[in-house]
Amino acid sequence: MTLFSKNNSRAAKLTVSQVQELRRRYRDTWVTHGALSREFRISVVQVGRILRMEVWQDLPQPGISPEALKEQAGRMMELQKSLAPPEAT
Repeated sequence: MTLFSKNNSRAAKLTVSQVQELRRRYRDTWVTHGALSREFRISVVQVGRILRMEVWQDLPQPGISPEALKEQAGRMMELQKSLAPPEAT
């Protein structure tokens, strides 16, 4: 099995706009993976892969800019450091 790339988009069952809509619906309404799989006629496993950014990773997540992602990552790192137990000396 080959990895999905832009060059084999003819094999894709969803369009770019459908993938963006699937991600938006999950983010905004918290609909189940099963409901999305039935609506878009793909497997539950494939829905999970799309939502985890394992496939279609070249598409940005709807509503999140790259700058916002970097800012969120920085805040998460600070939070992890603040919650980590103090190092023993």
